[in-house]
Amino acid sequence: MNWTLQQILSLSAIPATQSNAQKIAKGTTLSNLGTDESFLWGECQGSGSSAYFITIDLSDGAAKCNCPARQFPCKHALGLFLYFAASPHVFHKVTPPSWATAWMEKRKKGTPVISVVTPEIQEQKTVRKEELEDKKMETLKKDLDDAILWVEDIIRSGIASQESRMY
Repeated sequence: MNWTLQQILSLSAIPATQSNAQKIAKGTTLSNLGTDESFLWGECQGSGSSAYFITIDLSDGAAKCNCPARQFPCKHALGLFLYFAASPHVFHKVTPPSWATAWMEKRKKGTPVISVVTPEIQEQKTVRKEELEDKKMETLKKDLDDAILWVEDIIRSGIASQESRMY
């Protein structure tokens, strides 16, 4: 499957993960990149001393990374995937490293992996993202209404009387 940038970004419903992944996708922290047509892998230098090891199944976008993040996919996997979509020529067809092979073999055998993104899960993520955006918009509207009320109170009572009024 040829993945588009939008399809890859939609694997995560978390805007911060998407944003951080786009920074990683510039490629400056990525190394030891490879592919075998079904999978891709690479290392991403995080803020610590050792790199994170990332493997991605190109058939469905499932990913494995050894970082401590609790979301799937993490920013490292999403960033590597975005980099692959933008620069596939950088990923050479080489033998996968040992840290990628075990997970790849499980995937090939059909062993269930937690990070598989099915269309149903993707739909749930999209719905949840829309719900969160709606909730955020409601909160912003409420805060704006409160600010307008506060300004109207100041205008009604006079700006000079505000010195003695505590907010």
